[in-house]
Amino acid sequence: MINNLIEQIKDSEKKAKDTVLEAKKKYSEIIEKAYSESEKIENKAKTDALGIIEAAKIKAKADAESEIKDISAQYMNKNNAILKKAELKENAAIDIIIKKILG
Repeated sequence: MINNLIEQIKDSEKKAKDTVLEAKKKYSEIIEKAYSESEKIENKAKTDALGIIEAAKIKAKADAESEIKDISAQYMNKNNAILKKAELKENAAIDIIIKKILG
């Protein structure tokens, strides 16, 4: 009977050790899976961020090019207006000189 109790205790200890080892194994698997998932999420976030940054760069470049076109057109309009005004004043000055000479 005592031998039987000792044998049951040994079996219980072995089962307890096996249970602890299995729990440690599952714990390690869970931690490993969590790190793996975390790495996947981090990589996806980096990829998404790089995509957003690239899209922002493309948009910024397009906006800048559009702004340059607008500014260039405005400059050309102002430049042409100034040239036209200068030409009118030059013609008026020529008319005044001709009138003074002719008299």
